Amino acid sequence: MTKPKHLFCIYENATKDTGKDCPKFKTKFIRFHKDTQMYYDGKLYNISAGKGQKVLVKRKGKVYTDNQPVEIKEV
Repeated sequence: MTKPKHLFCIYENATKDTGKDCPKFKTKFIRFHKDTQMYYDGKLYNISAGKGQKVLVKRKGKVYTDNQPVEIKEV
């Protein structure tokens, strides 16, 4: 599945550390005020207003949505 064209990138795990102790992924919780479509890791998710989604973002991974999140926190 390819990313739908109307979604835009809201989060990129742009880890600048290049050493061996650099994390390969980060777990984030992303919450929205509106019903939202979110695309990451090759899958499309529909998220209800007020709810959130826990995502495991890989080092070079990106998260795309059609609405801005109200909260992104590390889990």
